[in-house]
Amino acid sequence: MVHSTARSILWFLLILTPAVPLLPFLGFAPALAADAGFSPVPGEYSSTVTVVFNTPENTRVHYTLDGSEPGESSPIFNGPVTLTDDTVIRYFTVYPNGSRSSVQEAFYRIRLHEPATGELRTVAEPPAGKYSKRVRVTLSTKEGATIYYTIDGSDPSTDSDIYKMPLVLTVDTQLKFFAMDTDGSREQIREEMYRFQLASRKIDTTSPMVTVAPPPAGYRAGDLIRLTANEESEIYYTLDGSDPTEKSLRYEGPFRLKESSELKFFAVDSGGNRSVIYSETYHLDKDPPSSEAFPSTGLYTSPLTVKIIVSDADARVYYTVDGSTPAAGSPVYREPLVLTKDTVLKFFSVDPLGNAEKIKEETYLFDDEAPVTVADPPGGDYVPPINVTLRTEETARTHYSLDGYDPDTESPIYFSGFTFTGPTTLKFFSIDSAGNREKIQTHVYGLVSGVWRKYARGVYLIPSVTDGKTFWMGSESGLAVYHVSSGDRRFIGEGDGLLGTKINDLILDEKGQLWAATERGLNYFPSTGGITHVTRDEGLPDTEVLCLAVDRDGSVWAGSRKGASRIKDGVVHETLKAANGLPHDTVLSIVVDYSGNKWFGTMKGLAKFTGSEWRIFTKESGMIDDEIRTVAVDSKWNTWVGTPRGVSVFDREKWVNYTKSDGLPGNAVVLIAPDPDGEVWVATRTGVVRYSNGEWIRENPP
Repeated sequence: MVHSTARSILWFLLILTPAVPLLPFLGFAPALAADAGFSPVPGEYSSTVTVVFNTPENTRVHYTLDGSEPGESSPIFNGPVTLTDDTVIRYFTVYPNGSRSSVQEAFYRIRLHEPATGELRTVAEPPAGKYSKRVRVTLSTKEGATIYYTIDGSDPSTDSDIYKMPLVLTVDTQLKFFAMDTDGSREQIREEMYRFQLASRKIDTTSPMVTVAPPPAGYRAGDLIRLTANEESEIYYTLDGSDPTEKSLRYEGPFRLKESSELKFFAVDSGGNRSVIYSETYHLDKDPPSSEAFPSTGLYTSPLTVKIIVSDADARVYYTVDGSTPAAGSPVYREPLVLTKDTVLKFFSVDPLGNAEKIKEETYLFDDEAPVTVADPPGGDYVPPINVTLRTEETARTHYSLDGYDPDTESPIYFSGFTFTGPTTLKFFSIDSAGNREKIQTHVYGLVSGVWRKYARGVYLIPSVTDGKTFWMGSESGLAVYHVSSGDRRFIGEGDGLLGTKINDLILDEKGQLWAATERGLNYFPSTGGITHVTRDEGLPDTEVLCLAVDRDGSVWAGSRKGASRIKDGVVHETLKAANGLPHDTVLSIVVDYSGNKWFGTMKGLAKFTGSEWRIFTKESGMIDDEIRTVAVDSKWNTWVGTPRGVSVFDREKWVNYTKSDGLPGNAVVLIAPDPDGEVWVATRTGVVRYSNGEWIRENPP
């Protein structure tokens, strides 16, 4: 202290440039002791300030400059104090009698210069001070910069909280903060000290609540949107789904939506309490309804019932049936339309908001005549293979069957021609696009080749085959050839190039070429002339060939005592044996059914081969014997087998057996031949019978 005879005066002198008060400290008038004063007065200054303090004689003043509480150990004013940055001076006075005043505060804000454009400088509003109610502090800085802050007195870093919205303060708080620009530059840490005298006040800590009317569920285009808080508040909102802030749209009154929007909003009351963010999604119906007519454009049989289905239950459908353009004055669709003649239906729908779809159009044509399907060639007896096509004079869908049963709409659909290599019953009908359906047609195709001839009504007990022009018969000494038209006869033996003399079987392939199986191999007669041989040298597993069959792809199957071989273009491609799925290696008979399944009769059972799967039949399956000497498939797809003990018939579900006691001349069956009429001829060693309409009829061989 400095003493004089008049009084002791402690002066804080202004040094450097004279300090000029710029403005009151944002309306804040700091409390000073009644017996003390500052010069210059607290406030905001544009340069460094030296403060002097005037106090009565025999008193002393303790103070702090860092915002902490002063005590007896704090410094004593004994000379001017120079302030270069924002400072709060906290102090108390000790009187001669030892008593002390309450702690007082004086706030000085030093603004040495205004920041240059683009310079980082964060400003807190309102500034530090003493307040009697909560305050909402806003931090602002250069656009794009990030503000980090603390409220516990610690220095902030880039790990500290990031400022995003105003801070609501209700207790003494030392706020520290700095800003960092996008290029990484940052300002010095700044601080503001906020003090409160709130003991006598009730603090409002309850957040406001906001309601919206109408809610989305009750909203209709054009309705006003109203936001209402349950207490005096400011409401902010967005319409693009982003979270609102105090910088968002401020609610001033009811408003209308111009498009579908995701409305988000919140409220802030007078105490600074902030509500949660509410969110509601509003859909503005600018889309027109959609309508469809069922059935749609097409060819139909009359009468036809047409329904118009619309996506919006509140929409109205206008229509015309005379081809004219519908409008709001056209008939309103209320019930299904019944059409009986060619009609152009035009219609559109419009919802209660006036959204209308484009006019739609459907054309209905009527046809009540059933289609006519033509089989070419028609049913009859032909030289195999028989190529049959079906056609209609209009667009139609044709269903067919080959198993003797009447076809229906679940039956196969005809796409391309048939090739028949055995007796076949073809049934079919067509349905046009209008739904007209013709009656079922039946065409029976018989063969003039094989081991039977329909017109002869008999069975040849020796191997034979015919194409209707030439008749070939096998014997123990060679091949006899008879030309039907001229009556010429000739004999082919080993001297003519025939390999072997004992003819075991004869067939005609899909090209009309003759194949002959003998004890020495296989002979076939190309259409170009001559005789070609297939023997073990060409891949046959055994010398003697016992039986033959033609597959649907033109291959020839040859059975022997060592399996069944498939031959194509004179080359053996594969041989099936017991190891592959046959019941036994010795194959006595082969037939290929209308579906391409191969049936192999062996010494120990019957095998059905689909090309990928095997099914074996034996006495245990219901057959009369396991030695299958002959196999045939009739026009109803029943499989017949001949054995030394009689005949067994498989109807695709079960086996039925026939013996001499049922009408056979004998039990030793050597040949079975179905004909196109549905009759089956059976040759035994003691006679020939035919099975017709469930009866066995005795016949004499020709």
